[in-house]
Amino acid sequence: MKIFIKQLSLIMVLSLLITTVFCFAASADTANPPSTLYYGDVDMDGSVTVKDATAVQKGLAGIIYLTSVQRFLAEPDLKEVSVKSATAIQKHLAGIDGVICPYGDTKELPDSDLFTCKISDKANFSDTEILIASNSKFGEMTLEDFPEYEFTAISSFADLIEKEYKFYTLTLKTPGRESVMEAIEVLTYRANIDLIIVQPNYMYILE
Repeated sequence: MKIFIKQLSLIMVLSLLITTVFCFAASADTANPPSTLYYGDVDMDGSVTVKDATAVQKGLAGIIYLTSVQRFLAEPDLKEVSVKSATAIQKHLAGIDGVICPYGDTKELPDSDLFTCKISDKANFSDTEILIASNSKFGEMTLEDFPEYEFTAISSFADLIEKEYKFYTLTLKTPGRESVMEAIEVLTYRANIDLIIVQPNYMYILE
């Protein structure tokens, strides 16, 4: 009997580890910027399922890290992600009335040149860092919030409390003007999701 219990415990632990790795891999897949986002699709696999509620629960438990985009998809009204977020997704899937968030609806993504169209080709700016501004309701951002591009460091730049903005600088792994522009273009889909401004750092000229 004791041997059976030990075997059962081992199976349960292995199952949890496999599920955790699978869920982590799903969240890490955000390294490929999506063409479409759906409210409630926390694991960003293209549909709202019970796995999204599970992802919220694991994020709250610290098993996986939910990026700021994933937190937005869990709570589009920018309220703090909580166990109520997971419950709301489950209620949506069950067809229970009373869910306020538009789970399942498409989030319209901005044009690809939103952050770059006003930057002059003659601009003189840093080729190692870019400046970003985020909505302060997302809290402190970390490098884990930016899986789409290879950044080596993030540092707080300034807070604009009255506008609820937080400014940061992101350091690129590969310096160079092309890398700076590429990074900005990759982050464009996040405009008005969690980023308000993405610009070359220090000096830039607007047309």
